[in-house]
Amino acid sequence: LYSNNLVDYHLIMDLMPATSKLYFLSIMNQIHMSAVQKAILLGIGLQHKTVDELRIELKLPTSQLLGLFNRLIRCYHQFLNKILEETLEKELISIKSDDMFPIHKSNDEELANAAKKIQEIQKKEPKKLGNEHITKFIIKGSEKEWNNALSGGSTKNIVSVK
Repeated sequence: LYSNNLVDYHLIMDLMPATSKLYFLSIMNQIHMSAVQKAILLGIGLQHKTVDELRIELKLPTSQLLGLFNRLIRCYHQFLNKILEETLEKELISIKSDDMFPIHKSNDEELANAAKKIQEIQKKEPKKLGNEHITKFIIKGSEKEWNNALSGGSTKNIVSVK
């Protein structure tokens, strides 16, 4: 986030000692940086100096110092992303299975085959919405019984059909 100028440099200061050790122990020495950037990395990461102390020591304005620091963090970010991508690529290649090969049928052919299968299943099974399921919900009583119950007057609030 710092390399995209979304947060302040204070939020990444706890990462600097570890990243500085990685660089100065030649583990991450593939990152190319200027002598001033190396001094910033050494001062902030290993000597735990503040930006103000480095400003005085290196005789640079704070804005220039933070600009070089931001460029340094961008280099670290790119390097670490490159390592992550290479690792994921190796893992994904080793996981490759039979499912990863292209299909020799077009989408229309696949849809037609699936439709045929579904139609065959529907023909074999009886219709699920037949009369035997609807009989559960039939309202009982004949037309005559309903007319008698409803014409009984407006005072009754209860209707009963036998």
